[in-house]
Parts: sequence; structure tokens; C-alpha cells
Amino acid sequence: MKIVRNLFLAFAVLSCVATQVRGMEDFLLAKARGSRMVERFFCAGRGKARRCELREIKYSSEYACRDGRSSVLREIKYYFKHECRDGSSVEVTITGEGNLNLWAKDLTAFVEFKPCDKNLTTEDLQSILQRIIADGMSENVIELYLFGNSLTELPAEIGGLINLRKLVLYYNQLTPEAIANILRLLPQLEELNLSCNQLTELPEEIGRPASLRKLDLSCNRLTQEAIANIPRLLPQLEELNLSCNQLTELLSGMAELRSLRKLNLSSNQLISVGIANILRWLPQELEELKLSWNNLTFLPEEIGGLTSLRTLNLSWNKLRELPAEIYNLEKLTTFSIISNNLLRELPAEIGPMVGNSRCIGLYSVPRRSSGIERSARPKTR
Repeated sequence: MKIVRNLFLAFAVLSCVATQVRGMEDFLLAKARGSRMVERFFCAGRGKARRCELREIKYSSEYACRDGRSSVLREIKYYFKHECRDGSSVEVTITGEGNLNLWAKDLTAFVEFKPCDKNLTTEDLQSILQRIIADGMSENVIELYLFGNSLTELPAEIGGLINLRKLVLYYNQLTPEAIANILRLLPQLEELNLSCNQLTELPEEIGRPASLRKLDLSCNRLTQEAIANIPRLLPQLEELNLSCNQLTELLSGMAELRSLRKLNLSSNQLISVGIANILRWLPQELEELKLSWNNLTFLPEEIGGLTSLRTLNLSWNKLRELPAEIYNLEKLTTFSIISNNLLRELPAEIGPMVGNSRCIGLYSVPRRSSGIERSARPKTR
């Protein structure tokens, strides 16, 4: 019972923290809560050779996450249990929305950020994909989640997922060569997550998917030289996450990313002088910029040119002051400058922003006198 309870807890945490990840955990949670379902079994053979497998589960239910949100359980369109080479098993599901979830089997360890000693191997993944293709279900896979498995390569069968649009590969051990092989097989990808793979370089094939719009390269070991080709290879990018790398600046080629709307540069080694150049190159249409956990001592006045910004995160830096040009950011709704211990006061021009923003993290930094009454400590994310 304790093992079952821990599994349910792991499933619930994953469902609430990463709501985009759905699979057999929803089925188990719904079943535990007594939700009404219609289960369809597909049988083949006769007599003792007759074999029945659960292939389709339809249900509608809601459950509450700890943060107060609720999540609607979704239809499972396809299901089977795969017996892995290490003697364990993994539940393989494809939801009605096309999600195929094959994360680390030791979910409790993964949620608690412990090393997982029971991961899906490349051979296991190959067998699973072969069966999905043989059963004629490959066209139903739109999103594939393979995080936390310590994979070093993916089988060629992944190319059979002709409608795959989103591929999540964080917490693996993929090499640039392995990534190149993957991208040659998946030119239709629109979203790729390669976070936490210890990458120090990127292959030219990163630009192979001409429709790629979202790229997550966070928590690797990339330098500005390693990412220099991204603008040339992926000028259509709309969202780019480069947080937790080894960037000290960005090269001028970033100006080619004219479609960029969200940029995350948090937890690098950026300094204020380098940020000034970055702000000059970024498109005016940028809506989200995250610069927390860097070495910024001042914010360049060029920030005022990003008039479409809705989210700006400057927390955990060494800021001494903010420029008055920040008042130009009239569309800003999320503004965080938490834990900038050298910041003694805010410009008077920022006053109206405090009233208009829904999520401003200031802690107790005072503003210069502007006739605006100081409010209680605002909420932070």
C-alpha cells in the first residue's frame, strides 16, 4: 500500500507541476477517485491463445491540485504495458490529444530529484515505437515526453511519428551527434526541449525543422560561441530559453531573431555592458524577458525601447538603480526585482506601473517621492 500511495503522490505532483504532461497517471487518479469510465478491450485469437488488451479509456472528471487549480482528466486513446529488459514495466498511453508519455519509471525519485536507477533504455523505446507503428497508432502521436531517462540516443523508429510536433528530452544524456540524427528524422517539429543534457555545442541540424518555434536549451553548458548559429539556422524562433548556461554576452547575430517573443537568459554570467548590446538587438515586439540571477549592476536605458514587454524579471542581481526609461514599458504586467540588495530606491516614474501591474515583486524597496502612496508588500511569483 505504501508503494501505491507513493506512486499516486508522484503522479499527482507531476500532474499539478507540469499540467501539459498527461498519461496513465490521469487514469490511475481518476480510478482512485471513483470516476465513471468506459473501457474498451480489443481481443484477438481463440481459446487459450485469446488475448485481450485495454486499448481505449474514455472518461470525464476533475481533480484538484494543491495550489487550488483543477485539471480535467483526458481521454486515453491507446494503451498497453511494456515489459522492460530490466524486469520492470512501463505503462504506454496515447491520449486523445496525442500525448505519448514515456518518462522515467521511478517517478517518486524523479519528483524528489533523486537519481533514477530504473530508466527507459533505447532498446525499450525502440520496442515501444515499433509496436505503436505496427498497431497503426503512430499518426496519433503529437507530443512525446521522454524526460528523466538518461538516454544517449534515440532509435530510428522515432521518424515514424510523422505528426510529432513537440519533443521533450530534458534530463537525458544526449550528444550533439544523437540530436543531429533525431532532427534529420523529424523535420516537422515545432517545439523542442533539450534542457539538462550537458550540451557544450549544437549541431547544424538544429535548424533542420523549418517550423520550429520553441526551443529550450536551459541547464546545459553552452557559451555564446556555441549558440552563435541559432539566429542563422532558426530565424523563425518565437521562444528561446537559454537560462542556466555559461553566457557572458550574446553576439550581434541575435538581431536576426525578428520573430522572437520570449527570451530567458536567467542564471548566466551576464553583466550590464553586455546587456546594453542585447537590448539594442532584440525586436521591439519582444513580450517576455528574464534576466534574473546574473551580475547586473545597472539596467541600460535601452530597456525603454522594448515597448511591447509584458514580463520583465530582474530579480537576484546587484542593481543599484533603474533608469527612468523603464516607464516606457506601458504594457508591463509582470515586473520582478526581488533581492537586489543594492537597490535603495525606485524612480518616481515607476509609480503608475505599480498600480497597473498584477504581479510586481519589489519586496521593500522604497520609491522616490512621487505623491503615490506606498502599498503593502506586493505578491510575488
